[in-house]
Amino acid sequence: MAEKSRIGAKIKRDQLLANELENLWDALYSAMQAACEKVNQYWDSQLKGPTLNDHNSLIYVIGPLPDEPKKRQLGDASPRLDVRIDRKLRQIAARWSGPESSPTIYTIAANGEEPPLCLKLGDKQYSAHELAEILVAEKFLGKDLDS
Repeated sequence: MAEKSRIGAKIKRDQLLANELENLWDALYSAMQAACEKVNQYWDSQLKGPTLNDHNSLIYVIGPLPDEPKKRQLGDASPRLDVRIDRKLRQIAARWSGPESSPTIYTIAANGEEPPLCLKLGDKQYSAHELAEILVAEKFLGKDLDS
């Protein structure tokens, strides 16, 4: 009986991550475009973006200017969602503008399914499409998608 090689499995995972990382990033950008279009049409959210920076490492979405109560919290700047990829660490960090905002880190992992990569936060795992909807609708706009 042939034994499973842990080294072979590690090499296979690393190759999969290297080969599919850009596809995952592109899928996340496309999914964020679709999510922004949906929320703009349905909730008239007036989101701008998503926009990809020149280095292909940051996707950002800008929200409408805040109303008066939120201006006291956020200042005069429009709220902003930044999603940044760290290819070396194989992580995606999502950060929302505002006081005391710290990034949420999603680990890029091979999941052995199709699509081959997913984004993990603790025990939960997300596709690019699922994460885009969560980031745009739930986290950025505060909409509860399950109610």
